[in-house]
Amino acid sequence: MGNRIQLRLPFHLLLLFLFVDFCHVTAKQWDGIIVTESDYQSLKALKHEFIDPKGVLSSWNDTGPAGACSGWAGIKCVNGQVISVQLPWKGLGGRISEKIGQLQSLRRLSLHDNALVGPVPTSLGFLPNLRGVYLFNNRLSGSIPPSIGNCLLLQTLDLSNNQLVGIIPPSIANSTRLYRLNLSFNGVSGSIPISLSQSPSLTFLALQHNNLSGSVPDDWGSVLGNYSSYNLQSLALDHNLLSGNIPSSLSKLTMLEELNLSRNQIVGSIPDNIGNITSIVSLDLSGNNLTGEIPTSFTNLSNLTSFDVSYNNLSGAGWFSTVVNED
Repeated sequence: MGNRIQLRLPFHLLLLFLFVDFCHVTAKQWDGIIVTESDYQSLKALKHEFIDPKGVLSSWNDTGPAGACSGWAGIKCVNGQVISVQLPWKGLGGRISEKIGQLQSLRRLSLHDNALVGPVPTSLGFLPNLRGVYLFNNRLSGSIPPSIGNCLLLQTLDLSNNQLVGIIPPSIANSTRLYRLNLSFNGVSGSIPISLSQSPSLTFLALQHNNLSGSVPDDWGSVLGNYSSYNLQSLALDHNLLSGNIPSSLSKLTMLEELNLSRNQIVGSIPDNIGNITSIVSLDLSGNNLTGEIPTSFTNLSNLTSFDVSYNNLSGAGWFSTVVNED
């Protein structure tokens, strides 16, 4: 019989070797930081879907000491998990892979000012830690995914200047931390969700240059529990197809500084209580079908520096122009 040599390892050393081998299979490691396999595969999928004529993503590889948590362009990690993807102004084309939904710790997605096409990924709604989405100035198409309403920590959503269509999902307002929403310069249609006018946190709402129709919501400033939408400072609804009257509930927005309802199909008179918004600095109601006179309460608007009611059917506006232009 031939000689046999048996090597018996202590049990604790055997477990160690198995653990090291497991880590090699399930994660990528650079500079002592282990990146989860899920995040690694997600980044690879993103790179595969992007078109990168400038070679910005050349650092996205698994060779050498640099990796997703130390040397990959635009990527920031904490404890081996991707928390930020920031690649604005990089000339990127292609699509945003749905596998971005695997980056469970992602907080910030910034891909603005590129040439990205295709839809906004539905899987963004799978990211519970998402705080900021900056996808403006691209060529994204399709509708806004309602799943974004699942991101309860979302603070900023900017999808402006794309080619988006469909309606504005009411679920967008689910986050009580959302303070900036910009969907301007797209092709979204339908009515403005009441949920936006009742948002407890919005300070900036930009929906201009779309195909929105129906009336301007009349629930601004409605109290929701311990909150109200009094925080709104800028409201831009111009260049749409909005009709109906100017809602009197706008007067509840006591922190409002900018209001633009121009280039719509709004009718009726200007509510007298709009003169109660003493914080307002810029007011544009031009290009509608407004009638009647400018309310005398507008003399209360001591902060008003820009005021436009041209291209309406108003009468007796001369006295107010004199008041506004006084030093």
